[in-house]
Amino acid sequence: MIGHPSRPDSVAELRRLERWFQVVCQRHQRIGKLYAFLDRASAPLLTVLGLVMVYFALATTFPRISTSAQDFKIYFADCDAARASGMAPLYRGSAGYRTALDPDGDGIACGSPRH
Repeated sequence: MIGHPSRPDSVAELRRLERWFQVVCQRHQRIGKLYAFLDRASAPLLTVLGLVMVYFALATTFPRISTSAQDFKIYFADCDAARASGMAPLYRGSAGYRTALDPDGDGIACGSPRH
């Protein structure tokens, strides 16, 4: 309770209230700056959030398409078929390679005309 201004306890109370008012004003200014920042940042943040949501929606909706040679199952009955397709010689790890076409086991199937 504020008493008469000439009394010492009233002056101390006024100073305390002034400090409290300054703190409240500073907090209000900081909150105002925060709201202003959020107003400016909301559009870019919502755009990024929307793009992330679209990315994950598309990533989970469509199957992955792989162009790796390991994903394709190519079978050649013999080296003549591999040569006719234009893929000979076949190297270990490449599409169409199998050990039956590589009798010497060097990792190159249908590499020479004798195979």
